[in-house]
Amino acid sequence: MELRTGVSFGSLFYSERSSMDEKLETILAKIDASQLSDEDKEAMYDLIAFGLQTTVWPVLMKYLTKEDIDAASKDGKLTVESYTGLIKKAVEGTEALDDVEKAMDQMLVSINAELAKSGIK
Repeated sequence: MELRTGVSFGSLFYSERSSMDEKLETILAKIDASQLSDEDKEAMYDLIAFGLQTTVWPVLMKYLTKEDIDAASKDGKLTVESYTGLIKKAVEGTEALDDVEKAMDQMLVSINAELAKSGIK
């Protein structure tokens, strides 16, 4: 699923489409089909994107060295390419992938539950 970046979450972690992409697509489809205003839908998408980023990055950081981060952020700035490179470096081992998937799954389950409580099914 692409959230403003043009990059699928699954494509960053897996060579094929992931179950996380499918779960995220299901949630986004529920929001799309809801009676929320376009403005509220956009706010929900932004909140989900922010939540995913703040959920995944702490997990990924455990698998990166200071040198990895410093090398990717030349002049204190990250480019899209260096950002993607950091993600790929962090998930080189299956342990990181498992941790990312668990964190994302927990968040997506929580989002789905909150949507259901709000009547968005």
